[in-house]
Amino acid sequence: MQYLKEKLNDSHFIYRYKNTIAKIPYHKILYFTSRNQYTEIVTKENAYKQAEPLKNILKSLPVQFVQCHRTLIVNIQQIHSLQGKNIYLSTGELLPVSNTYLNTLQNAFLQHISFRK
Repeated sequence: MQYLKEKLNDSHFIYRYKNTIAKIPYHKILYFTSRNQYTEIVTKENAYKQAEPLKNILKSLPVQFVQCHRTLIVNIQQIHSLQGKNIYLSTGELLPVSNTYLNTLQNAFLQHISFRK
């Protein structure tokens, strides 16, 4: 199990924007959000924008990332709690959950917290 944990922490998202290419460790990403024609990658320290649709990014992400709204993909590892249709992140930030993704998100979060014990 420790091996899997280390592998997840070592993996990263390849960020591309204009003439910049960088690696962002998955464990540092809080969520991805769609804004106009860009996807914003939000970490505790920064927000990066990338000219790629959210649906394309979702296809390349590991299972710790779950869509919770038409415009949001959240990192399950960064969720502190779920209350109704609200996600409270470890940073205190609040994100909405739409009815479409509520059951999927609840199941994924329950699996995550059960696995961690």
